[in-house]
Amino acid sequence: MHIPIMGIAKKLNFLLSNCGAESKITWEKDPQEKNLKDLDCEILIDLYTELSSKKESGFKVYYEDQNDASFKLAKHINKAMEEKLQLPNLGIFQKRFEYKESIIPVGIVPAMEDVRIDDAHLRDVDYREKVAQAVFNGLIRFYS
Repeated sequence: MHIPIMGIAKKLNFLLSNCGAESKITWEKDPQEKNLKDLDCEILIDLYTELSSKKESGFKVYYEDQNDASFKLAKHINKAMEEKLQLPNLGIFQKRFEYKESIIPVGIVPAMEDVRIDDAHLRDVDYREKVAQAVFNGLIRFYS
């Protein structure tokens, strides 16, 4: 599943770079990457897939527990994804990220890993671009 997620990350990086934002793609399993817990950034967007315990199809957004800015950003991204994507909105959930307090973390699950229709969407370049555009739109709304 890392190939579709990397495709989303690269498109989002492109969109952010084109508007003058400083962005960086990191990969947790990259041996040259330093500890992700020590990143120095304002916002951290964690893109990944999950297995669905209920075999439900859709996307989710996570925010840092007890972090108002993270919750606000998650709401904006979730709304933008709901407007742009074909898969159902599974909601916004709390999660403990354990990054520095100065970081606003958000977790994004663009589709469930073990659901056939979600797998098909993740393999579709158009869907991946819509996810990146939705996240970008959510970031714009967060900062406006």
